[in-house]
Amino acid sequence: MKLIKTLLAITAIAACAMPLQAKNQWTMEGKTYDVDTIVYPHKVGPGVTYSRYDLPSFPLKVSVLEIDLNNPYIDLESYLSGEKAASVEDPLSVYERYRAAGREVVGAVNGDFFRTSPSSEWGIPTSGMLRNGQLLINPAGRAGFTLDDQRHPYIDRVNYKGTITFNGVEHDLHSVNCIRVGNESTPTTGIFLFNEFWGKSYYGWTYGRMVLVSPKDGTFKWAPNGSETVVIDSVFNSSPINIPEGKALLWFRGDPVQLTKDMHVGDEMEIGFKVWLSGMPDLDVNFMQNVGGSNHIILRNGQLAENWEGRQPRTCMGMSADSTKIYFAVLDGRCTTSLGVSLFEAAGAMLGLGAWNAVNLDGGGSSCMVVNGDVANRLSDGMLRDTGNGWAIISNAPADDQIGIIDFAPRSFNLSCSSKLDFKIYGYNQYGVLLDKDLQGCTFSCDEQLGTFDNNGTFYAASLPATGKIYANYNGITCETDVLLMASEKRLRCDSVVIDRNHPYRIGVVAVSGLGEDDVDPMSMQWTIQDPTVCRLLDGTLVAVADGRTEVYGVGEGFSDTLVVRVENPKAHITTIQGDEVIPDKWRFSASGFKDGVVTALDNGLRLTCLGTSSRSAYIRLALNPVQQLWGIPDTIRVRYRPRDADVSKVYLYTAPNSGQTINNTFTAPTENVDGEYTVSLPTADWIDADNLGVYPLSFSYVQFNIRSVTKDKEYVFEIPGLELIYNDGYPEMMPGDVDGNLMVNGDDINALINIILGKNTPSDFYGEADVNGDGTIDGADLNTLINIYFSLDY
Repeated sequence: MKLIKTLLAITAIAACAMPLQAKNQWTMEGKTYDVDTIVYPHKVGPGVTYSRYDLPSFPLKVSVLEIDLNNPYIDLESYLSGEKAASVEDPLSVYERYRAAGREVVGAVNGDFFRTSPSSEWGIPTSGMLRNGQLLINPAGRAGFTLDDQRHPYIDRVNYKGTITFNGVEHDLHSVNCIRVGNESTPTTGIFLFNEFWGKSYYGWTYGRMVLVSPKDGTFKWAPNGSETVVIDSVFNSSPINIPEGKALLWFRGDPVQLTKDMHVGDEMEIGFKVWLSGMPDLDVNFMQNVGGSNHIILRNGQLAENWEGRQPRTCMGMSADSTKIYFAVLDGRCTTSLGVSLFEAAGAMLGLGAWNAVNLDGGGSSCMVVNGDVANRLSDGMLRDTGNGWAIISNAPADDQIGIIDFAPRSFNLSCSSKLDFKIYGYNQYGVLLDKDLQGCTFSCDEQLGTFDNNGTFYAASLPATGKIYANYNGITCETDVLLMASEKRLRCDSVVIDRNHPYRIGVVAVSGLGEDDVDPMSMQWTIQDPTVCRLLDGTLVAVADGRTEVYGVGEGFSDTLVVRVENPKAHITTIQGDEVIPDKWRFSASGFKDGVVTALDNGLRLTCLGTSSRSAYIRLALNPVQQLWGIPDTIRVRYRPRDADVSKVYLYTAPNSGQTINNTFTAPTENVDGEYTVSLPTADWIDADNLGVYPLSFSYVQFNIRSVTKDKEYVFEIPGLELIYNDGYPEMMPGDVDGNLMVNGDDINALINIILGKNTPSDFYGEADVNGDGTIDGADLNTLINIYFSLDY
């Protein structure tokens, strides 16, 4: 058996290494759409591949996990959020929690609809749930996906019947770990079972009777089709209790309360469950896993089955006609690049992926797919949503931390001509478990028509379209993949930038060639600078010459665009937010708890006088009108203030990157001061990508001070002597003798100065200082000074 299992694993891994292709066209509600592959099917675990597709004419983006049930080293397991019925948790948290428990988790997907009221039922899966051969929450006759102990999948509606037998008489057991079944209203009568899957705390209703029971032999099994012989521990009136470990609680409400009058400590009763599929009521198998959804079967034997109009994000689950493949698909929605789908459209997508039967799970903001710790789809709410349950894909392979298989990390391999990129290599063990998402020590090569790799492993694509292969090698373990080199659409990474003498800008040109964007060598384009007295171009990098604004025009194969460049060198180490001087008339006072504000200039900031009024949420706000664009590339925005009698609790600085949304930067008021002056500093790197010169110029909207208490009719004097920008913290200053401005002094500077002295160039051709000795002229004395500087440097 061990040899057979190993052979099956090798076969499954080999199959995963084969390139898998979905159809390049899908038919959805009678319309045919071309399908672009953003991420080609790529192994992410034993017998599991991930891929992502784009239907640009729809538009629609789809993330897919395909699972080979023939691979013995992968398991599909339903998960219960928070490990109790009434609980919620997002799939990424489940992924991390399962991994912390020592399991190798490949991925996770959201599952069923769940209850959102009352709070005592928040998170209970609407359709019920089975996990690992146990009934956690009773099925409700709703559509779902079920797996048996032979790894055979079913898509059908799942039914339940529960009973208790006492003194030879059988009675209905209404539900397990829930009160309402499916969409029913809360029943006033019935028998309800709660056990360890409910959690410790009980609902807390104070009517009816409760019976606490223990297993007669060993521990509870809670098999979906089975029975438990239990012994009564106690019978008591309903009251909030914690269910003891290893016990279960039966709650009798309405007419069944009469049964408890004959129940005594030590009596036995039988609890029985029956679970069956609507389409196969006589099927005799051991059900292991089950999760439902919206109660819609969308594909039945290759035919569209049940629809739900309206395009929304969807999570769907399907199976192949031979029942050996499982497909999870998350179809993005609620955005301009992916509209979402109706259920008939979702069914068409599932059919295109290879599914023969499919069911709809929960969707909308709940739709989420986690792959190897990353959220693979676009979240329609912009954030992870907690849900009640879902599916986890788990490796059961033996522990092995040795690299046995390598492959290129998932991305599109339709690459742009002239692109420059670094490929990542995934490292797997012999079973296909992912060990490393960025395997170091690999060497690369490619077919010569595709381009070249440098010694650092960076790929430089050829300038003409071509097809071929790229190769990777890790200690003799190899992989390869097909590449299509194509003339992709190209555009500027940023349409405007700010530079200064310390921040040159390598022109960013990107090609859209699949998932994300690939850099293109800017030197493959032709560039023209409108005003070369503002900046100049050195090997594709823009360097500052003098303050000003200019446009840089670029043309090339599949590219024509204009970059706006502003050169704004620091005017001082510290300046006001408004630049050269404070202009009080441009500041607008508004407040809650204060009135009659008068604003005047004070040092690098403002002085405010105002009267207190009554308010429970007092604040003072000083806003610039219009919003102020900040000069250059400041390192820090700093506010120094003296509140005097005002008790400040919080300080808010409202700022924005170029063409971006305003950001509320919040600070708890500092407790340390110098002579009554407090300081709040906001490093730009804390709220933007400070190295991305496209985020400049920054903007400043207003500063707000929240005040704890205000005295009515009292005059307040609030001083803010510093509303300031700080430059050059941590950046290199220009070096004496750095004529060409490359932040070093070498022979190039000597050549540049000689050309200036001889009249072959002008000082404006360079952005460094040519008057090296600072005597107001540029002559041989500067050359002597530069030579002395050069030979005195310690190289």
